[in-house]
Amino acid sequence: MKRKAAIWLAVALAFILAVGAAAVAGSGDDPLITLSYLKEIFLPQVKDEIGKDVSAQITDEIQALIDAAVEEALAAYEPPAQTVEPVQAEVNFKVLRLEKGQVLLGGEGCEIIWRSGRAMAISTYDDQGLADMTAGAEVFHGEELARNHFYNIPRQDGRGLEVLSGEAYLMVRGDYTLSQAEASE
Repeated sequence: MKRKAAIWLAVALAFILAVGAAAVAGSGDDPLITLSYLKEIFLPQVKDEIGKDVSAQITDEIQALIDAAVEEALAAYEPPAQTVEPVQAEVNFKVLRLEKGQVLLGGEGCEIIWRSGRAMAISTYDDQGLADMTAGAEVFHGEELARNHFYNIPRQDGRGLEVLSGEAYLMVRGDYTLSQAEASE
């Protein structure tokens, strides 16, 4: 019986040694280079290193070409001669005191800040009036202007305001004309 046990022990030991040797063969710890090691480990590492070197070299060459082109363009650039003369624009508002029945017709780009009194918008259009920049709206012909609102007249086309109260104050910037309202019959 001891003999049978010794044989089984020897067979089991041989099997364990064979499996262990097969597992170690072809690994990174094995001093022999196998085909699988060359294909799966060594060759990908070599390709990565070569790719990094080539990419860096190409990037450096492209950057040098770009830098040279920029330098050449900057050397050839000549700024244009100054031919435009600055225009002095009216920057201050003018305060006006108007009386009942007076009409202010604005020129192109005329700006008005209505301060006190009552006035109504005048327009030759049914669908266009004064741009109320404060409210973000349009004030049409016959509608009353709101105090302390900023109005804009985009074109010189008969748009403006007529004073309805005894006296009124406004601030105006830009071209305008003053007249007396036509008497209604």
